[in-house]
Amino acid sequence: MSQYESSTSVPVPSFTAQGLSIPSESEILTGVIADINNAFAGGLTFYDSSGNLLVSRPHVQLATACRQLSPESGT
Repeated sequence: MSQYESSTSVPVPSFTAQGLSIPSESEILTGVIADINNAFAGGLTFYDSSGNLLVSRPHVQLATACRQLSPESGT
């Protein structure tokens, strides 16, 4: 059997001297977008030229849904 190694760009919670540090929703979304884009060899467009999310595109809807489902998002 071959061994599969996976990684993610989604940041994880961490413990600091001040306590638990949880990534923001925007940091999580950025990581999810990077993961989805990497899965499709970087060929997807998520933002328009003004930096707005292209919410009508299916892969953008998937990314925003994954962000909301992420246990790190605190929602």
